[in-house]
Amino acid sequence: AIRSRLATGETPSWALYLPQSLRMNLGAAGHGASSSHEGHMQAAAEPYETSAPSAAQPSRDRGPEPGTRADADAPRGQVAQTGQLPDAVGLVRGQVWLLATDADGCREVQRALESAASDEDKAALASELCGHVWEALRCPHANHVIQKCIVALKPQAFQFIIDEIRQASTSALSGASQAARHRYGCRILERLIERCPPEQAADFMEDIISDTVGLAKHPYGNYVMQHLLEHGQPEHRHRATQLLQQSAYTAGSDCYARAVISKALSHGQKEDQVALARAILREPG
Repeated sequence: AIRSRLATGETPSWALYLPQSLRMNLGAAGHGASSSHEGHMQAAAEPYETSAPSAAQPSRDRGPEPGTRADADAPRGQVAQTGQLPDAVGLVRGQVWLLATDADGCREVQRALESAASDEDKAALASELCGHVWEALRCPHANHVIQKCIVALKPQAFQFIIDEIRQASTSALSGASQAARHRYGCRILERLIERCPPEQAADFMEDIISDTVGLAKHPYGNYVMQHLLEHGQPEHRHRATQLLQQSAYTAGSDCYARAVISKALSHGQKEDQVALARAILREPG
């Protein structure tokens, strides 16, 4: 029965499950089987190709191999089939502010600032943020770009950030004090405290120190004061600690200002630490 089925010239599906030796014997015994039928049986006995193309036999659609001369000659700024990333700076140039306000775009801008080949390229990207510092300061995405500018650029290249913050001063609060009270703005001031040389930081640090107690008691401002006491210049830490001494009771009874006092006792100069501790002990309760 099996021989007769195989001799018809049509290969039944169950023939694939017969042992190879039996298939060959049955095929030889069934003289009616044509040469095309034998070729079909041989192809059916071969395993299916399931593995990816080997390195020795690359697919024609893979493009040049990474690291080869052909890969090096691929046009810059183009997403090649090798997976080469386009020029990050070229992708964001001319639309830095628009991208900075977007959750994904702000990451692209930060990546461009990190990978830019020269300080001039970084400064050119940052210049597109001029006039937008306060908007960026309040933006949950763009504030990260401003911080990256402060970290990646030379100090003179991000002077426009300081200038725009200070230009927002009012009769009640300086621009720096307003920024320190903002949930995102406080982060920008922390980066400025870390990165600015003393001569560049002098004016906005004066604005912050003059508001020491008010900022120390603020939910966000207290982080700026803690950063100043840890990373500021010795004269700045000294003056801020003196103001905390003069308001020891007010500051010591506030949940946010207590963290600032703790930082002053940890990072201040020895004589300032002692003076602040005595001022606290003199207060009743």
